[in-house]
Amino acid sequence: MTKKKKRGGNSAQYSELKRLIQEVLSGPRGKKMSHRQVIKQLGVHDKKTKHTVKSILIELNTKKPRGDRSRTGALSDKEIIGKVDFVNPRFAYIVSDEMEEDVMVKAENLLNAFDDDEVR
Repeated sequence: MTKKKKRGGNSAQYSELKRLIQEVLSGPRGKKMSHRQVIKQLGVHDKKTKHTVKSILIELNTKKPRGDRSRTGALSDKEIIGKVDFVNPRFAYIVSDEMEEDVMVKAENLLNAFDDDEVR
């Protein structure tokens, strides 16, 4: 006879795994980790637990506050005029005298702007 597979999850294991993931992620601020790095740090080897780790990471990522997502500070209340500098087909920088650092913008957010166009 074959063994029956256990059905249903164990919420105690899920919450413990979630706590361990939060401990791993609470390390040095600013250090980004991929799901594979988290799995390796936890020492997980079975496929089901790896999938659970990915699910928990997605859940934690959607719950975190979004706040300031730009590298140069909050830009939503200030308009900047600058020139588009395409780096590659995926993104470009807006170069402006008003800012110390250039602002990176994904190509899909540039609407119809081309290289060297002046934008606001």
